Amino acid sequence: MDDRSLSNIDQPSLFCILSKRLFAGMFNFRKIFALWFLVATTMSYTSVSMAVPKVKSWSTENGVRVYYVHAPELPMVDVQILFDAGSARDKKKKGLSLLTNRMLSMGAGKLDATGIAENFESVGAKLGRGALRDSAWLSLRTLSKEKYLSKAVNTLATVLNKPRFLKGDLAREKKRIVATIRQQGASPSSIAKRAFYKELFRKHPYANMPIGTIKGVKSLNKKDLQKFYQQYYVGNNAVVAIVGAIDEARARKMVHTLTSTLKPGSKAAALPKVKPLTKSKLVHIPHPSSQSHIFIGQTGTYRGDPEYYLLYTANHPFGGGGGLTSRLAQEVREKRGLAYSVYSYFSPMRRRGIFVIGMQTKNSNTVKAINLLNAQLNKYHRKGMSRKEFKHAVSNITGGFALRIDTNKEIVQYLGLIGFYNLPINYMTEFTKNIQKLDRKQINAAFKKRIRPQAMVTIVVGGRKAPVLSAP
Repeated sequence: MDDRSLSNIDQPSLFCILSKRLFAGMFNFRKIFALWFLVATTMSYTSVSMAVPKVKSWSTENGVRVYYVHAPELPMVDVQILFDAGSARDKKKKGLSLLTNRMLSMGAGKLDATGIAENFESVGAKLGRGALRDSAWLSLRTLSKEKYLSKAVNTLATVLNKPRFLKGDLAREKKRIVATIRQQGASPSSIAKRAFYKELFRKHPYANMPIGTIKGVKSLNKKDLQKFYQQYYVGNNAVVAIVGAIDEARARKMVHTLTSTLKPGSKAAALPKVKPLTKSKLVHIPHPSSQSHIFIGQTGTYRGDPEYYLLYTANHPFGGGGGLTSRLAQEVREKRGLAYSVYSYFSPMRRRGIFVIGMQTKNSNTVKAINLLNAQLNKYHRKGMSRKEFKHAVSNITGGFALRIDTNKEIVQYLGLIGFYNLPINYMTEFTKNIQKLDRKQINAAFKKRIRPQAMVTIVVGGRKAPVLSAP
């Protein structure tokens, strides 16, 4: 469900995995020694990389904002280029953002899709691309040695600056997307997500699914893509994030190669504010699946929200802490066995994103499960977290944050996040400090103010009849 970059900080323990395998008799002595050596060296490397990186930032003449971190430990470079060009910009042309983004690598300059792929593969580079509601992006991972780096960067520059949008390529990509939409139409989870966003955001642009609709995708043509690209893939609407074993001079040269020919253009217009629900609503969608997929939620928080840290921490003991320690996991799974997994999270976007509680359960348990989720939400809303839960949440979040930035890939994603949402440049440095400053009473007050149990949308996909729920 879109951006969840800070929703789950728990990481699996190598020691737990090792212990289970040892007792299961899966390793001989040499394998045991080798694995312990791997654990030891991994810990040694991690202890070095856990330091919060120093971020440098600058802007180009055509308006591109750049965020850079020098990371010499590995001979690699990670690049992410983001544009305010997600599905919230589709308007009535559903799926336009994603289709435009995908078509960039289907042919550019003198290269067709095969030529683009071969160029990257020949130097061991990896191209990524995608679009969500707020942003569309291209990413690159490549070796830092100049002969590999230059070819990868030049190819990415061609992809970004010289898309062809040929009709034959467009027709094939549209067919692939339509096929995916049809597959999702049979998936209860996908059906539930689409219904959740539709009911929650209604006429707001966030109601659009990035992949679009069959009708919308089929209607798109080359002119639509060209117009969208020319409007949104411009310097003043772009952010570049770079992390890797190159110095600042090479980073600046790379940015010039990638973005100097982008037209300055204009920053995308501000999105309308999200209007919260004023009353609860239940939507049941019949499905032949043996389990019901359940989403309960409302609008939540946004990037840069002064109460973001309060709400993020408030959710941790309720359903966002990972593992089996959250209230929802204890009540739904451990005590009653109604689901294997149950969770809650905030997904902040440029405007208010979602707060959602989710789970799957047998159709026969649907009513019981929903009533229990609502009861737990009401209880937590009234009383808030305990002192013990507060201490555990702060300890877990602050202790786990280093593991969120211990790889170049994770750091470049944070840089993109910082730049795209205009967050403070010291966001990574200050994250744990901001959590440690919080007061339990403030956290509970923020959750009570912002979450409205009496105005939640409930989506149920599964079973033949709509569930009859207890009054809250």
